[in-house]
Amino acid sequence: LADIAPLASGNGFRAVASWDAEASAGHWGHTHRRRLRFKALLELATEAANWKLAGITVVDARQVK
Repeated sequence: LADIAPLASGNGFRAVASWDAEASAGHWGHTHRRRLRFKALLELATEAANWKLAGITVVDARQVK
């Protein structure tokens, strides 16, 4: 996580996060596998003493070669 800032409501924070994921899709009898890299703005808030994902905005998604 980076660029962490409090939410305007005061009950959580907003941060930029990056992660990789592997995806696969099959068609015509074979499977394609891809590694993808995501970057997103996450908003996390507290609700009843638990952290919850309040919002997510993907700002970049691309295939990693």
